[in-house]
Amino acid sequence: NASEARSEARAAILRGRALTVCALAASVLAGTLPLWIGRDPHWLYLWIDSAFAVAAFAAALRCYHTAAQLAGRERRAWFCFGSGCLGYALGSVVWAAYEVSGVYNPVPSLADLGLLSLPALFLVGIWYAPARATSIGVSLVQMGNLGIIASTILFANVILFYEAFQHSNSPETFWIYMIYDVLDTSAFLFGLFSLSQFHWGRRRLPIVLLLLGLFLLTAADTLASHGLLGGNYSTINPL
Repeated sequence: NASEARSEARAAILRGRALTVCALAASVLAGTLPLWIGRDPHWLYLWIDSAFAVAAFAAALRCYHTAAQLAGRERRAWFCFGSGCLGYALGSVVWAAYEVSGVYNPVPSLADLGLLSLPALFLVGIWYAPARATSIGVSLVQMGNLGIIASTILFANVILFYEAFQHSNSPETFWIYMIYDVLDTSAFLFGLFSLSQFHWGRRRLPIVLLLLGLFLLTAADTLASHGLLGGNYSTINPL
């Protein structure tokens, strides 16, 4: 029985490592292949959209696999992380369908629901990530921090793009971009606060890597939103 248990444990570790390698390979391929396939717009649109979907789906599988090995709050946290990645993958597929049909930068659309689910569910996952339940006092502090972060980001963006909003023919598009900025940045900064407030032990590295991914997503979405609102954004650029 002990030998079988060790064999099962080793097999689980190997499966986890294989999923991690697949997720990393998909991410690297998504970032480098556009440099090799030329500057044809149709190829780049198709590749960029599908690469996002594949990388996010691979990450979702890895998160779900991790959740299956855990219990309690940690399991709920990684289930949220996996669901956020899966939602992003589905949103990328819908976005690709719009662009293949000739509708570029489809905002607002059904794709937004999937893409916005990543920062929203990551935020919930970060809340659950500490292994021990937080006290009421700490939970109130976390909620206060989150409220301050979200309000500040929204207020700053409204001030920065007030003129663009006044001249916009689609006010709902403006607010969708604001939601992207607020959710992305709130999830990232809330994660930083949580990283500094709790003792993570061996779980610190996965959380740091997760926050690095959130930072890159936040930077890309924020720059894209500002470019779209300013009228100087193109899908085919280094961003």
